[in-house]
Amino acid sequence: MLAAVDSGRAYVKYVGPNGVAGKFPAWIHPYYETELDVLSGREDMAVEYNGQRWYIGEVVDRVVDAGGRQQKQPQKGTQNTVLFILAALWKMGAHDCDPIQLVTGLPMPLYKDEKTRNMLKQALEGTHTIRVTTGEGEDTRTLLIDELHFAAEGAGAFYSRPANALGHFLDVGSRTIHAHVFKNKRFHAGLSFSCAWGFDSLKENHKNPDYVARQIDGEISSKWGRDAEIWVAGGVAHEVAAALQRLGYENVTAIPDSQMANAYGLFKMLQVAKGG
Repeated sequence: MLAAVDSGRAYVKYVGPNGVAGKFPAWIHPYYETELDVLSGREDMAVEYNGQRWYIGEVVDRVVDAGGRQQKQPQKGTQNTVLFILAALWKMGAHDCDPIQLVTGLPMPLYKDEKTRNMLKQALEGTHTIRVTTGEGEDTRTLLIDELHFAAEGAGAFYSRPANALGHFLDVGSRTIHAHVFKNKRFHAGLSFSCAWGFDSLKENHKNPDYVARQIDGEISSKWGRDAEIWVAGGVAHEVAAALQRLGYENVTAIPDSQMANAYGLFKMLQVAKGG
């Protein structure tokens, strides 16, 4: 089975075989018994793994105090990533012990970092038994991740709609922004860069598309020019694309289904690599 998971800070996006695709909020909280059942449908998940149990996804909004939904502590980063990826594989229908070829994205600063790669490979490759409880019942599966592959975050946006000429791609995430350029389907390092901030990391008075567009403009106006053809991905792609147009970028377009663009691109990259 081929599977792509884009485990972002805001949403976990996944694409599998036969057109299976979806997303859920990257929210996680330790499980506890509630007075009334909070698991009301298939989207509400309680996941048990390695003797611990967690609420994952939409249901977290109903089991924590205000402001406590997103538990992405640095010391639990790898653990949470593993849980999100296993939940995504379950949601896309991975079967017991069916070997999985998995691809996921890494931020550009970590893409070539062997320590990060080895840590994730050690955590993910192999067998994982999970028990998932939803509002529709309980299911236990043993998932076999045969091989883990990595791609640079943002590159998936290009592969979701590859072009032969010069392509400029902005991936506006919740914590990072990746600006990638591809020429004849090859990465152009000299014109590409990343920003260590994203929409959700901004102060509240700056958390708007026009502010984001002005910051991006300061980075790309000299590198790319305002006549460049630019494709924008991410959860706020349509809003940021419109704001860039107001700054004079006439050839900027939000990628259709922009929040899922990376995940679709990752899956295409894996298909090509595996001859699918």
